[in-house]
Amino acid sequence: MTQAIELNSVRRGYDPREFTLVAGGGAGALFACDIALELEIARVLVPPHPGIIAATGLLATDLQHEFVATERHALKGVDTARLAARFAELLAQAVAQLDADSVPADRRLVRRLADCRYAGQGYEVRTEVPAGAVDAAWVEELKERFHAAHESEYGHRFDAQIEIINIRTVAIGRVDDLRADAIEAGDGDPSRAQTLEREVVFDVDGKAVRHATPFYERDLLRAGDRIAGPAIVEQYDTTTVIPPGLVAEIDAHGNIVIDCTLRPR
Repeated sequence: MTQAIELNSVRRGYDPREFTLVAGGGAGALFACDIALELEIARVLVPPHPGIIAATGLLATDLQHEFVATERHALKGVDTARLAARFAELLAQAVAQLDADSVPADRRLVRRLADCRYAGQGYEVRTEVPAGAVDAAWVEELKERFHAAHESEYGHRFDAQIEIINIRTVAIGRVDDLRADAIEAGDGDPSRAQTLEREVVFDVDGKAVRHATPFYERDLLRAGDRIAGPAIVEQYDTTTVIPPGLVAEIDAHGNIVIDCTLRPR
């Protein structure tokens, strides 16, 4: 799991130490702190219902349809009239689909994109194209946008010819954002939520160490409660493990925010 995070961060030019690790899924909160300690990530956030976070996101995401056409062009000397006509065709398809879905006018968004690459590459980078007419100025701005997108994705850009391989329109019907409700404030003492205490074995500096560990019922925790590790927080859809030496706090929206900077590494 650590290697997977490195693959999607360090190897793409991002320092994981600059981010918060969000524990999603039924098992994410079991391992999140150990992963954060290994990668020197300062903070872990466990949302109120990690086990259904993907399903919640699906229900809350915008409606989206994508239309694509293969249009291979070298940007140097591109046929702007043909490209504009093909974008117009895809735009008409996008609008027709939003009409069919009965998306209100104030909820609509249509994006135009192009899959571009440096000549000779075997992969493309999806790039948002400029607004307005497809003309010489449009082409120059697309060039710079592609250079920037490639540098953001791979950490470098080349002084090379650019090709368009595919063009796309994305028809979006916006839905309301989910709003997190505030939870009841507590006095900082989580003891009301403690259900039991028993010995649990933790890996501390490569050694198996037994610790008397309190267990807490998450539904009984309140905003401002602080939990010193070792501790285990239980709920229906996941279990959160807080290793020895770390401290967690419940924020105003019920997230468990774990400080991973306190334990010596």
